[in-house]
Amino acid sequence: MNKKKLIIFDFDGTIADSFSVLVEIINELSKEEGLDQFSADQIEKARDLPMREIIFQLKLSKWKLFFLARKIQKKFAQKISQVRPIEGIVPVLAALKEKGYVLGVLSSSRKEILDQFMRNNKIAVFTFMHSEKNLFGKAKILKKILKEYAFVPSEAVYVGDESRDIDAAKEAEMESVSVSWGFNSKKMLAENKPDYLIDKPEGLLEIL
Repeated sequence: MNKKKLIIFDFDGTIADSFSVLVEIINELSKEEGLDQFSADQIEKARDLPMREIIFQLKLSKWKLFFLARKIQKKFAQKISQVRPIEGIVPVLAALKEKGYVLGVLSSSRKEILDQFMRNNKIAVFTFMHSEKNLFGKAKILKKILKEYAFVPSEAVYVGDESRDIDAAKEAEMESVSVSWGFNSKKMLAENKPDYLIDKPEGLLEIL
């Protein structure tokens, strides 16, 4: 990897170990809304699918999907104290900051959720944290961030745990780092050809 100056992170599954809490919330809402709950086997199979395919299989209207997404965010905010950082990520973030990198977050989680998580876990390394409501609008925001902070794509990298994070980085002409400890499986990530695929947070220090 050429020398980078800006590292942008996804939040859920990349920095925050939120998967089990989100599954709990989704099953709570499924019960409330009279929808089928997800078994452990279904959840594991979903890790091999892109988000668009998962949404398609749910067969929900855009309005219903928006309504459920709002409720998920609300419940997640109530449970954010239960969410801890991915094991080993905090010292890696501190080391990257010490090396002089500009660190930022781009997430579909609400800004107040990001702020509360950082306060709860005493993480103060990020120059910015952007919240993007559109699940598939990250590329546009990545380009906006590059312009706002005066970086060119070759100086930046996007770190995420889903195939859509790889797609967003490619569209923004940035390099991508996929992490295998998040939502999408390592197999799924590899098939989408990120620039780098790592299995532990320390892998970031090895490639940057």
